[in-house]
Amino acid sequence: KLALIQNFMNQGDRARARERVEALLQESPKNRAGLHALAQLEAQERDPEGMLDVYTRISTIYPSDLFARYKEGSLLLDKGEGEKVKISAETMIKEFPDKAEGHRLMGLYLFRQGKYDEAVVSLQKSIRIQPDLETYYILGLTYYHQNNLEMAVTQFQTVLDYAPGFMQARIMQGEIFLRQRRGPEAQVVADKLLENNPQDFRGHALKADALILQGKSTEALAQYAKASEMAPSNYGLLVKKGLLML
Repeated sequence: KLALIQNFMNQGDRARARERVEALLQESPKNRAGLHALAQLEAQERDPEGMLDVYTRISTIYPSDLFARYKEGSLLLDKGEGEKVKISAETMIKEFPDKAEGHRLMGLYLFRQGKYDEAVVSLQKSIRIQPDLETYYILGLTYYHQNNLEMAVTQFQTVLDYAPGFMQARIMQGEIFLRQRRGPEAQVVADKLLENNPQDFRGHALKADALILQGKSTEALAQYAKASEMAPSNYGLLVKKGLLML
């Protein structure tokens, strides 16, 4: 049953997947794998409230499911419930000091609070216990906000070595190269973004910025034009395009 649900989700048939997973949970309301499948379905449908509800149910029924408790905490952070997340992270670390999830959640909380030095310590501890691509990405963001750009690039590259399709890590890497005025490297990143998805306006925008650094104004204008066609309500792109034309 779970394999069939997963197959429907992989095919993008979320209606049939939901029908099957709800039938499964009606038979067995505490089926942990079924609840995780439901959470995955809510994620595909971009329903954070639905995800939070499911992960809260899982963590209540199965307190040792640290993945669910971490996901619950990260979703609560998005709702601005930082103090609740801090308490949850401290409890996880106390109960499971040798597991990564509590330290990862604490690192995420500290990052969101702007306490970057403390966040680095927690995130590095999480990685030492169990390397995880999401943790490397958050650590990269933390170094970026510390203006430690080389260390940030290293973390994002670690993510991309294992998951080349992790687009947000690639975009951040490109942004750093732009800040360092490394036009050719930023253009390579942009080309990889466009290779994966030619319709992603962010790849064209990044390529335009990289071309500007290299003094290739005409080519940059063409890229800004493509990007603004794909994202007509992105006023930042229109401003850049207009200034370049001027």
